[in-house]
Amino acid sequence: MLNRATPPPFVVPQNFVIPLAVQYPLANGNILHAINTDDDALLKIDVFFAAGRIYQKQASVAALTIDMLFESTQKRTAMALAEAMDFYGAYTDYSVRSEWASVTLYTLNKHLASVLPYFIELLTLPAFKEDELELLKAREIQDLKVSLEKNSVLAQHEVSRQVWGENHPLGMIPSIENYNLVTRATIQAFFDQHYTLGDAHIFVAGNLFEDTISVLTRAFAIGEKSGLPLKKTEMVLSETASRVFVQKPNSLQAALKVVRSHVARTHPDYNDTQMLNLILGGYFGSRLMDNLREDKGYTYGVGSGISDYSFGSQWSIGTEVKNSAKDNAINEIFIEMERLTKELIDVDELNVARNYLLGQVLRSLDGPYSQLHYAETVELNNYSYELLYAGFERIKTVTPADLLVVAKKYLQAKDWLVVVCGSEESTRT
Repeated sequence: MLNRATPPPFVVPQNFVIPLAVQYPLANGNILHAINTDDDALLKIDVFFAAGRIYQKQASVAALTIDMLFESTQKRTAMALAEAMDFYGAYTDYSVRSEWASVTLYTLNKHLASVLPYFIELLTLPAFKEDELELLKAREIQDLKVSLEKNSVLAQHEVSRQVWGENHPLGMIPSIENYNLVTRATIQAFFDQHYTLGDAHIFVAGNLFEDTISVLTRAFAIGEKSGLPLKKTEMVLSETASRVFVQKPNSLQAALKVVRSHVARTHPDYNDTQMLNLILGGYFGSRLMDNLREDKGYTYGVGSGISDYSFGSQWSIGTEVKNSAKDNAINEIFIEMERLTKELIDVDELNVARNYLLGQVLRSLDGPYSQLHYAETVELNNYSYELLYAGFERIKTVTPADLLVVAKKYLQAKDWLVVVCGSEESTRT
């Protein structure tokens, strides 16, 4: 009989397999990237446009443009389009990030031919009606007023100013004034330049029958490739300020952001710093969580993470603490960094983090939709599967001595920007 009090033996995964996406050429010169599975009735289609915030010339344009795609088309109202897709059980989602804007369709394979025309209509024939834009702007302004009451939002806005500068697209901060400056013509011009299916990166995962591929390749073979190069930029932290305070009078809490520019995922140190980040503050068993939450009781949670761009990355630590504890919390963050630059990590601590990260890799490979993310990472970031596999292998082989080397390079206090949003009354309780 199975003894449920005895856990199964622990086994370290030895091999990881990333299914390769098959490429199907389209008549317009573009490519469809597809991952086929045998038993999924649902299809996921991701369409990426080079329409992220890095391409905007005024704040909020990238976000408002993709929002407007879901208002109405030149043929149908938003309600009529939603009802048509709901009839077939289809679902759409979207997001806009620093470099890319993406629109996703989930649909049953058997309804693809019926649903896809509506999806293409949404992507290619937005109406951009004046009244709908004004209503959208009003909603966004109201949401902005609410978010600007949050210390964490104000702190993040200041980080963007310091890292990028206010004239850089990624440093442009949403405001009521710039929302009011966005016009229908602004949105239309941004759409016309950045939302063409000929330039889009198209991915699909699911049970891909021959007729499924035929339907997809015909539907997306519209529009011509422009040949416009992707925009490149650099990330440089301010050299004039290492600590910035944003005053929020009478705040009971303070939001802390500790950030630095970091290397691209193709850099030899990148994988080692991912493990170092995990141990520092990347999961619940991290040193920062143990110090600031479990030992000092300063916060409910603290996190550290590395955000990737095609041209580099940003390493950031964030938390919210009682206002009177903000200075002590910052000091403890740098104490933990310094410890990592001077002491070898205990092998047991490293193995716990290692096993956690290996588990995350296994989770990321579970199912076609998760696997599709790897194909997108490779295609959108000029990356390679060889580098992905090298990263997986490095998780198993990195040593405490290796992590000490990268800690000395990347955890020096002088290289980090600290932004605090709170009240100057540090003794407030």
